[in-house]
Amino acid sequence: MTVRELPRDESGRNYEGSFQVSLDPTGDQRWSFVPCNAREVAESVVRLNAFLEQPQRVWKVATLFLSRHGQFELKYDYER
Repeated sequence: MTVRELPRDESGRNYEGSFQVSLDPTGDQRWSFVPCNAREVAESVVRLNAFLEQPQRVWKVATLFLSRHGQFELKYDYER
């Protein structure tokens, strides 16, 4: 899952989420999909900001990788 910050408006920061799945162990072959609660899932990643130090909350892209074994990795990109 990738959550990207959109241009700001009068309501503040806005985000959109995109989702991909892969059955390939390398993750090279991916398919896009839209879960039934896409906005809620993306907002859950944004709510993780509460656990970050203030300077780290200004990310532009957050990418969440989940494995079928329950492992996960969350990466933040501050430059995009």
